[in-house]
Amino acid sequence: QECLPHAAALTGRYEGAGLKRLKTDYIDLYQVHWPDDKVPFEETFGELENMRKQGKIRYIGVSNFSVEQTEEASKYCQIVSTQPQYSLLVRDIEKDILPYCVEKNIGILSYGSIGAGALTGKFKERPTFEDGDKRGEFYEFFNEQNWPKTKAMIDTLEEIASSHGKPTVHAAINWVLKQKGITVALVGARTPEQVIMNAQAAEWELTDEEKATVRLNVYRDEDEAMLAFKDHLIGTHQTKMAAFKRERVVLRHKANHGHAAFALDGALRVAVRALAHAGKHHRGDA
Repeated sequence: QECLPHAAALTGRYEGAGLKRLKTDYIDLYQVHWPDDKVPFEETFGELENMRKQGKIRYIGVSNFSVEQTEEASKYCQIVSTQPQYSLLVRDIEKDILPYCVEKNIGILSYGSIGAGALTGKFKERPTFEDGDKRGEFYEFFNEQNWPKTKAMIDTLEEIASSHGKPTVHAAINWVLKQKGITVALVGARTPEQVIMNAQAAEWELTDEEKATVRLNVYRDEDEAMLAFKDHLIGTHQTKMAAFKRERVVLRHKANHGHAAFALDGALRVAVRALAHAGKHHRGDA
């Protein structure tokens, strides 16, 4: 079989640097970190599949790939994992990548799980970064326009974590780990103590009420927040909500030029009242 230039370079890097540095005979999971539109996927993933068959690597994954790119790569080998950015501050994958991976049984290793350190609570004010520090460019939640929402989320996590006697970062990691489809929450650390502290986030869980509080901060759009809170109420008060769901109510709202009638089930009525109360704390953030 002819070895194409890119494939040869891929194999060379693997054998020349990868194995020696890791002091091993094989790599458990080999991920393509970014899609390369200059090299055909057939060449890249075809060679990775050859390496897998030779026992040089055991599994193949991708990172920062769209659903379409992941499907294209899957034509040439089995993709077992993907590594996208995902946190309480960046949730784009919920629209397509996350449900796709759940359907295809592809593991998700989220990076940026604590928002480049933002969700540790260490930034009391919007940080400014030195030239060359990519955090200010790569993570939009640090910019001036988004910082108020970012700070509101930090404050919420800080309050929840402190009520358990835990560090703020625990609440952020805890939330990511409990999302359906997430296999691993990747978290950076600079010291052994930080590694231990981050790992301990898996030793406790947010309560249903705390999850609802977080979701109200996450889903700033009123309609999304209403649906999220309704789902929480139905999930945590199933028996009571079943009765409410059977009850149909009509709320009449007096407008300037008449009356508008809204038919809502009992569960949504409760959610609306709760959201109206919570909205006092979030007005202007949406």
